[in-house]
Amino acid sequence: MLKIKDEFLHHLLSIVVENGVKRVKEVVSQKLYLSTYPKYPRIYYAKPNGMPSIESSLTSYGDNVPIYYETFFTKYKGKQDIDITQISGYEEYKDYMIKSEHISFYFKATTGQHIEKQIEGISEYKIQDIAQSLIQRYMYISGDEDYNQERFNNIYQSFENCIYTDKLPLEIHVPILFTHFNFEEYKLNDRISVVKMDDDFQKSRINKTYYPIQIPSTVLESATHAFVMKGLEFRNASYYMINKVFSKPQSYAQFEINTFINTLRVATNINTGYAQLLAKPVLWAPSYEADLMPLLGTTIKNYPSHFDVDYWAYPTYPQVTLKEMEKVQEVFNKLVTTEDKKIHLASRRLHQCYMREDEADSILDATIAMEALMTDGEHGELTHKLALRMAALLKLSTEVNMDTIEVFKAVKQIYAYRSSVVHGSTKASSKREIKLPSGEPIPTLELAIKLIQSSIQVLIDNPKYLNAKKIDEELLLQDER
Repeated sequence: MLKIKDEFLHHLLSIVVENGVKRVKEVVSQKLYLSTYPKYPRIYYAKPNGMPSIESSLTSYGDNVPIYYETFFTKYKGKQDIDITQISGYEEYKDYMIKSEHISFYFKATTGQHIEKQIEGISEYKIQDIAQSLIQRYMYISGDEDYNQERFNNIYQSFENCIYTDKLPLEIHVPILFTHFNFEEYKLNDRISVVKMDDDFQKSRINKTYYPIQIPSTVLESATHAFVMKGLEFRNASYYMINKVFSKPQSYAQFEINTFINTLRVATNINTGYAQLLAKPVLWAPSYEADLMPLLGTTIKNYPSHFDVDYWAYPTYPQVTLKEMEKVQEVFNKLVTTEDKKIHLASRRLHQCYMREDEADSILDATIAMEALMTDGEHGELTHKLALRMAALLKLSTEVNMDTIEVFKAVKQIYAYRSSVVHGSTKASSKREIKLPSGEPIPTLELAIKLIQSSIQVLIDNPKYLNAKKIDEELLLQDER
C-alpha cells in the first residue's frame, strides 16, 4: 500500500520520470547499437557438487542482459543522448530539492563527494543522479511496456522511505560457504533463520564486495543458503553514511553470525565459514543497479584458508539435515542467550582454530579454549587437573567414542604438542598426530577441536558444570566413591 510522505516531490518526480522514460524509448528506437549492462550477473548450475556458478564479467552478453541505459545520460566526446536538465519538469523538481531543508541536510555532500558543485546542501550532481536513477530503474523493470504509474509509485516509495524514515528496517544475510541444506527454510527463533537464496538474490549479491579484501569468485559464489536475521533497524542520519556503514564488518551482528557458524561446527562437525556480509533494505533503497535487488554489503575472509586453494572443485560437500538442524537450533539458542563468559571465550577460540593459517597458532587457541571451559582461574600446573576434568565431563557426551582414560591421555598429548610448539622444540612435528585406541592416527589439532566441540555441547546441556569445581565434586570424586 502506497504511503507517500512528500506529495509534492512525488508529483514532481512523477512528471520527470514519465517524460524521461519517453525520451529513453525514443533513443532506443533510434540507435543501431545498444550497449549492454557491464558486469551483469549470470547464474547457472553445472558443477557436480551442486554449487552455483555466478559469472560477472566486465562485458556481458546474452538475451537476458539488459540495455545499459546509463550510457544515454553520459557525455561522450562532448555529446550525450539525453540531457536530464532538458527533460520537462526537471527545473521545478530541482528547485524543490534545493529549497527543502530536510532534503538538503540529508544529502549534504562531504569532502570528495562532488563538493565542487554544492548548492545549498545538496549537490547539483546528486539532484541529477536521483532523477536519472529513477528513470533508469523504471526502464530496467518495465522495458518497452507502456508507462505505468503504479510501477513508478513502487520505485518512488522505496526512494522516499530512504530519505524520510528515521530508522530504516533491514535484514542481514550471510551466505554459508560450501554447505548444503536439505530444506528451503528453517527458523532458529522468531527473528533468525537459515534460508535458501533464490537466483535473483544470488545475482544481486555477487558484486557486493569490498576491494581491499580479495575473495576468489569460486569461493564467493559457493553458497546455496544464508543465515538471515530479520527485524533490525539502522539509524538514518545521512545518505552518504549508508554505504560507508555497511562496508564495515563491525556494522553487522557478528556475535550472532559467528555463534551460528560455530554452532554448525559443534553440532554437525561441518567445517564452514562465510565471505560476505549483506544488508537487505526492507521497503527502501539508497540506489539501484539495473533490475537487481538493492542490497548493501561487504566481503570478509572468515573461512578456513584451504577454501582458497581448490576446495571449490571438490565433487561433494557436507549436507545438513532437518534432524541435525534441530540440534543446531537447540545449541544456537542456548549459546546466544548464555551470559557465561567461559562459553563465549571458548567459542571465540574455537572459531580461531578454523581461521588460522598456521597450525601452531591453532593449537594455542585450542588449549586456551580448553582452559576457559575446564578451569576457574586457578594458577599453577593445570594440565593434569584439566585432563582429569575433561575426561570426566566427556563421559556425558554421546559424540566422543573414547573412554575416560583415553580422553585423559589424549588431552595430555594435546598439551605436550602445545608445549613443543611454544618452546620451539624440534620434536613438535612428531606430536602432530595422536593414535586412537583403534590404532588409527588423527591430527592432534583435529582431536583437540573435537573434544572442545563435545565439551561445549555437554556444558550447554549441563550448565552447572561451568563451575569447574562441580566437575570435581560430582564427576571426579563420584568415581572414587
